[in-house]
Amino acid sequence: MKIKPNNGYSNTNKEQYPSTSDSSPGKSHGPWKVTTTPGLERLTRIHLRYWKLRSVFDRKVSNIKFSYMKLLQRVYNASPSLAFILSEPAQLLRRTIPHIAGRKKNFTMYGINTGEPSSQDEVFRPVILVHGDKANQGCWSQLGKALMKDGGGDVYTLNLPPNLEDRPESLLDKIKEVAQKIPKGQPLCIDLVGHSRGVETIIEALSQLPEDIYVNCCYLLGLPEANINMHFDAFAKAKEKKNEIVQFHGRYDLLEDSNAFSPDTNLDSSDDVHVAECGHMGLLSNRKVIKKIVEKRKQSLQQANKT
Repeated sequence: MKIKPNNGYSNTNKEQYPSTSDSSPGKSHGPWKVTTTPGLERLTRIHLRYWKLRSVFDRKVSNIKFSYMKLLQRVYNASPSLAFILSEPAQLLRRTIPHIAGRKKNFTMYGINTGEPSSQDEVFRPVILVHGDKANQGCWSQLGKALMKDGGGDVYTLNLPPNLEDRPESLLDKIKEVAQKIPKGQPLCIDLVGHSRGVETIIEALSQLPEDIYVNCCYLLGLPEANINMHFDAFAKAKEKKNEIVQFHGRYDLLEDSNAFSPDTNLDSSDDVHVAECGHMGLLSNRKVIKKIVEKRKQSLQQANKT
């Protein structure tokens, strides 16, 4: 685009330049005359055509994903394990080595489970990561690494027992064990992160938590609303204690309602619900999920140290 001065402009005779909203090439606007070159117009057309094709392509890809996830839901009704393998094969391969390492009782990958208070003055607010079914503490390797590396505080994990009924008590024992590391004079305050069935374990454990131990924030990954309704009383009690609860859902999570897969569906119901473009297992390693948890933890620690 070239802008050339209009030398015929006169301050004393402004009526010869009537105001107009027409911005077509060659029109006069005050003291300036706007002209365009053929090259610029061609580039503009190419640019607009590119974004139009890009929009159509993205839409087609979303529709294909939607159809594929609907198909996998039918497979899930017959064989859940096969459906998860077909939906997220890369995630299964990525979790193999951490899963083997997570079988150990003393899981110390990336410094996890080794945190100690650095000083009496600095606030020590640990976070406990709770895994779901058919997993162990090794599934938290990527989030644990990010928290330890980027100043998200000290991280602790545990391996839950196979029996669902024994899991809340096992988590309570771990919470009490970690709380003993907090220096005297500091509030017994921790954070909890759960994935899948680990979220249910957290919800049930919160209702049995001792009064002197306070949970500042719970990060709940991959638990559908239908499952939360099953634990409604415990969930409501956690809200009454003013525990901050942040939920994360995967748009392509097989455990979610099938309408969630649609590109037209907006799953964000509040500021505390975040949707990641991934599946159920992908929430454990999704960059946006990890970044959100790390940032929120850092902010919480900074505020605690100021007070």
